[in-house]
Amino acid sequence: MSKSVLSRAFDPFFTTKGPGEGSGMGLAVVHGIVTDHGGMVTAQSRLGAGSIFDVLLPRISGVKIEETEKGKYVKGSGERLLFVDDDVAVLHFADMALPRLGFEVTLCMSGEEGLHVFMENTDLFDLVITDQIMPKMSGLDLAKKVHAVAPQVPILLFTGFSDIILPATLADHGIEEVVYKPIVMNDLVYAIQRAVDKSRHSTVK
Repeated sequence: MSKSVLSRAFDPFFTTKGPGEGSGMGLAVVHGIVTDHGGMVTAQSRLGAGSIFDVLLPRISGVKIEETEKGKYVKGSGERLLFVDDDVAVLHFADMALPRLGFEVTLCMSGEEGLHVFMENTDLFDLVITDQIMPKMSGLDLAKKVHAVAPQVPILLFTGFSDIILPATLADHGIEEVVYKPIVMNDLVYAIQRAVDKSRHSTVK
């Protein structure tokens, strides 16, 4: 798929097929079912080579009521998040899930856009969340620039298990938490709260 097609792949009624060949609802239905269960669908595609779709669902530790209660998502307290990722599906998931959990979310599709939005008002956000692998400006590059002007704002970085980033590098860039992909929603929310709480305690001191 081309980038323009990929960006609309989950839109209801969108299809590249001819009349009568497809309703354009297949991926939209899949996306709706998965997000309703607290999960996410991500898509990667290269024109002429093929596409990969990943369906990520929350882990379930058991079926007993008391275990299910423990597995409920923790809630935010209105924390203001700047969420930066070049994956449209991830942004859509964040836009659907995080506000329901008590967070205010501003979405950006690139490191450059994220930096511009942050610089417009450096006091607006409680936390910056960014993917590491993005075109032009990586998550580390964005984190370094944010940390230089607002060291009090914690940063959370998404990365793959294959990415090795030294603890000293993370500290130099103001990164408080690293969340490894594939993302588990509850792990993400706990990481958000740990980073924000640590920042608040440091400010009080």
